[in-house]
Amino acid sequence: MKTNPTKLMTDVEKNTNSINQVLLETLEIKSQLNDQKNAKPAINYDAIFEDIRTQNEATLMEVKGANIRMKRGFEDEKKHFEKHISVLQEEIVKLDSSLKDVNWTLSKTVPEIKVNLDQANAEFIRTLNSSSVESMLEFSHLLESTSKSTTNYLTDVTSTFVQIAQHFNDTLDEVEEDVKKEVRVAIQESVDKQMTSLKGSLNSKLSVLEGKVSNVDNNMANMKSSLNTKLTSVDGQLTRIADIGSQTKEITEDLLSHERNGYFYPRNGNTKSVRLANTTVEQTWVRGRLELFHSGKWGTVCDDSFQDSDARVACNMFRPSVTSVDVYEKAAYGPGSGQIWLDYVNCSGSESSLWNCGHGVGVHNCLHNEDVAIHCHW
Repeated sequence: MKTNPTKLMTDVEKNTNSINQVLLETLEIKSQLNDQKNAKPAINYDAIFEDIRTQNEATLMEVKGANIRMKRGFEDEKKHFEKHISVLQEEIVKLDSSLKDVNWTLSKTVPEIKVNLDQANAEFIRTLNSSSVESMLEFSHLLESTSKSTTNYLTDVTSTFVQIAQHFNDTLDEVEEDVKKEVRVAIQESVDKQMTSLKGSLNSKLSVLEGKVSNVDNNMANMKSSLNTKLTSVDGQLTRIADIGSQTKEITEDLLSHERNGYFYPRNGNTKSVRLANTTVEQTWVRGRLELFHSGKWGTVCDDSFQDSDARVACNMFRPSVTSVDVYEKAAYGPGSGQIWLDYVNCSGSESSLWNCGHGVGVHNCLHNEDVAIHCHW
């Protein structure tokens, strides 16, 4: 497999930069969430309290309006009552005037009648001086009877007027009491109706305000729960990133400890087995020309049929648990010198050493321009 090492180095650097960028962004998110958690919730309490104040002012206006309407209704009823009283008083004045007229008329009429009777009596006495005694007695009895009838009539008329006046006064008292009762009932009904309407309006507004307060509490609880969830998630991510960073640091330190004199050796110090030449070592990976030590000499490996499974075995010889590998052909990391120890390597990937899957030690048909190089990533 032929790969451009420069491109691979660029990709690895990009991946490393991406990881660092993600780490920085995660730390920034955690900082922002902590700030949000410590800060007051972004709830516009001023607007809520302004809304409550506005509704309270509206309620007070309704109460004032209701009081004004009740006052107007009371004044209207009072005017209506005063109108009835005024009409009754006018009737009383008229009746009193009529009674005075009758009394005045009677006071004038009775003396006149008496004077007239006295004059008539005197006239008849003079006229009848020459008449018989029987005629005089008869006339006297007639005159007396007429006088008594007139007096009785005047008495009956006076009594009748007195009864009418008393009945009118009694009727006036009854009407006045009925009007007062009706006015009290009307005012009470109006007050009860206004108070019932006002109570319903206040209860409705109170329910709305309670709902808004409940919504604010729910929103704060949801925000708190959401923030806690996000912080927990970020803490988990940071923990994983810290673990990855720790592992990366460990791998980097380990890989750097393998490099000696421009060559990369296994950590166990077995420098007489395998190494990489012309190496490039980064945080979690290394790449270079593959060389093997045999019969007291270092030699290279030919790239004929050299696959990822072969590279995996070679990488595990340096450090176990390799995660990915690449193969570079045609002396991508420079040609070696001396022996070419292996050709047509045929590993399954599970072997512990390239020596367990070689075509034959020192048997090849290659030149050093076919020396293989590998990339190991842990």
